[in-house]
Parts: sequence; C-alpha cells; structure tokens
Amino acid sequence: MIFSKEELRKEIPISKENMLSIEDLLNDFSVTNENKILFPIGKVEYESFNLDTNKYEIVKELVYSPKDIKGLKITLDTLKRNKLMIENRKKYILGYENITNNFPYFGHKALENNEHCRIKNLEIQNYLIQNNVKVITVSHENCGYDYRGGEKELLSRDYADFVCDGTNDTEILQKAINMYPNENVLILLLEDEYVLKPVSGDGTDKKPYICLNINRDNIIIRSCDRKTNLTFDRNIVNTDDKVYIVNSIGKNVDISNINLALEELNIHYVEYAYPNPTDKMIEVKEYVESIESSEKQFNKKMIIELFKENI
Repeated sequence: MIFSKEELRKEIPISKENMLSIEDLLNDFSVTNENKILFPIGKVEYESFNLDTNKYEIVKELVYSPKDIKGLKITLDTLKRNKLMIENRKKYILGYENITNNFPYFGHKALENNEHCRIKNLEIQNYLIQNNVKVITVSHENCGYDYRGGEKELLSRDYADFVCDGTNDTEILQKAINMYPNENVLILLLEDEYVLKPVSGDGTDKKPYICLNINRDNIIIRSCDRKTNLTFDRNIVNTDDKVYIVNSIGKNVDISNINLALEELNIHYVEYAYPNPTDKMIEVKEYVESIESSEKQFNKKMIIELFKENI
C-alpha cells in the first residue's frame, strides 16, 4: 500500500476494521512510575528490517494517539520510498552506472526551515551561477490542485516553462531534455505523477521499451517534492515487458533524486483498534491517578486486580 497525502499530513483516527477486545486492552495497557495509566488506541503491524538477522520481520507496536500513527506512517513511507528509489533507479535507467550525484539540492519546502538549509540554498545558487546553468521548470496541470492546492504551488505551475497534461508527458519532458544541447541544464519537476509512453522498442530483452532518451551531456533532473514520480503507462506496458523509463547515454547526467515507478511501493501495514475503556475502567484509572506515587505506587498487576473487581 501507499499512504495517501492526507494520511501523511493529517492525524487520521485509527481504522476500526480490525477490532480487539477488552481483554486485549487489559493485557496491553501500561502504567508509569507516576501512577498514570496509559490505554493504547491501537496496535500496528508492520515490516521492519532487523540488522542482526539482515532480514525483514513483522513487528507489532502499540500506539497511543493519532499523532503516533502519523509519525509511524511517515517513517515507514520514507524508509520504503528510499529503498525503492535506489532499487528502481537501477531497474528503470539504462546507463545507470554513468549517472552522477554531484548537484546539491533540497526540496523547495525545506529551503528556509533552518540555517543549514539556507546555507545549502546559497550553495545551489552559487553552483547555478558559476556553471552558467539554464534552469527549466516542468509542471503538470494538476500541480497545486490534486496535491496541496496552495497559492505557491499554483504560481509555480502557472509560471512553469512547460506544463504536462497527462497525455503529452513524454513529449513535453523530452522537449525539455533536448533544450540548450550545448549548455548546462537543470530541469526542475514540480510535484505530480508524470506518466510516460514508450517511444521505441517492443518490450523484449533485446529491444526493451524506452520512454525518454538523454542523448546529451551536462544535464540535471531534479524533483521538487518527495512524491514526484516518473512512471510508465501500464495500459501499454505489460507486466513481463522489459522497460526503461530513461535511456541515458550522455556524460555528466544527474537524475539521482527522482522517484521511478513509485506505485510499486509496497508497505506491509495493518491497524488493530482497541475498544474504549469501560466506565468502570475509567473510574479505576481516576482513582489510581489521584494517589501520589510517593504514598503508594501501583504496578500493572495491582491495577488489573482493581479492573477485574470493578468490571
């Protein structure tokens, strides 16, 4: 699964699809040294990489608020996305071994967050000036609508050098790549999904599909957001077909931060929701928390006995 932008940006309540029992809640609540009783709202099952065994394992983690769930989703999304980005660069770029990663770049949302980012932004501007880099901005007609819809994104789209519409993405991006063939070029891809169609090949190992050709030197292609995605039209390309999104045969080609075929991101993630504590359990909680730990300190076993007496 791929988490939606709403799930990563907003605090969405835990799903009630998989409900646990009151007994599960009794087993999994915790108590602090200050006699504070913490009831989890859910349990999340996800895949985690074990450094000791060098394998992925299924783990379960208790969550106590929608904020915890949001943080976990962001972490899982980022880790899986970074792993997929590396794997798919090798899979979908013909000439990957010649790709460089020399250009200092931060996403536009991070550039003014702190002093480090401001220094990095200055490095970028100096790099562009010193190397006489031509900057080309490519956007999509959906940019600013399907995603955030803020004024900044609308202006970015409206003042882009090229705007894709979902049917001409291949032609527009190839045109941008071919501009200024004898100069240094930076292409900035604004946030959206760009769906490409093969322009050559038949999908076999001998003649793989090719969508974009970089038959030039000194070009950088950078995405402006972590969810910008270059992919291919799966209505044309079959599952068993061999396809390269980019064929790079130039020198000094840098496309290292672009997501390729992001829809292949597969995250094992299941939510289990606990029922709300009963009124009697809330009464016990209020009673325990009303007593200073210096007078009497409750452990979990003591609290469970109180719960059982009052349920």
